[in-house]
Amino acid sequence: MKNILLLILLGISFTACSESNGSSNSVEKGEDNKSVVPKETKKSGVVEVAPNSWYVRLVAEDAARGMKTSNAQLGQLDEANATLKHTLSALSPFGGSWLDVIFENPNNVATGRYKVNFQTYVKDQEASWTFSVKTDDNHMNADVALTWQGLYVLSSYTDAQNRLRYHEHRSLSNPLLKYMKLVDVKTSDEIPVVLQGQVQTYHFNMDGNNTRVFKWVLQTTEVNIPQPVSRRSSTRILNADERRMQQEEVIQRRSESFDVSQPPRIR
Repeated sequence: MKNILLLILLGISFTACSESNGSSNSVEKGEDNKSVVPKETKKSGVVEVAPNSWYVRLVAEDAARGMKTSNAQLGQLDEANATLKHTLSALSPFGGSWLDVIFENPNNVATGRYKVNFQTYVKDQEASWTFSVKTDDNHMNADVALTWQGLYVLSSYTDAQNRLRYHEHRSLSNPLLKYMKLVDVKTSDEIPVVLQGQVQTYHFNMDGNNTRVFKWVLQTTEVNIPQPVSRRSSTRILNADERRMQQEEVIQRRSESFDVSQPPRIR
């Protein structure tokens, strides 16, 4: 319940505005956290600059199972101790089948699992966020699509109670996006988050694991990847028989690593 309240408070602290396309909107969010689109108010064109405060939402989808998660957030805030103030804990998975994106043991906070990870903005310094795509043990060969929503640009204000709050507007043309890339830690694949103005999606297989680790990188120079780079020996999708065999190998390795001659250890 504490974690749920924290997530609700974070949502309240950001007053949303629509995608940056020459118009500005005030937006209300429903229970599913989706924006309720209001009437647009036209404004004069503004040249976009890279913001000091921003965030993106990470989106992972397993289309075969009809599962999708999009509530993990990463970003920067131009305020001291942003990590301690705004990095929020994650709830443990429940149910038989699940798909999740979490930050495990991020820097400057207590060891644990987190759904939101903000860092303090530091000018001209590279930043990175390590996160994991996780699934249940029964779907360790799932095909997953990883993408993102945003960029949500934040502008600070002080409310009537003298508390720091943020307005936000969404932009897919902000110059900061040119400095961001996604890295698959296992394969070293590097993917620009935008390519020719289009949001990129990275497709991968869990490869017999229930965790795949990725890194979101904000460089000090523009990302120069003309197309997604794959260093994997094979990029094809495994067929049903290959997946079954890989799953059996995982089960076999687990059984071999369990020493029945030793008493169980409670961790």
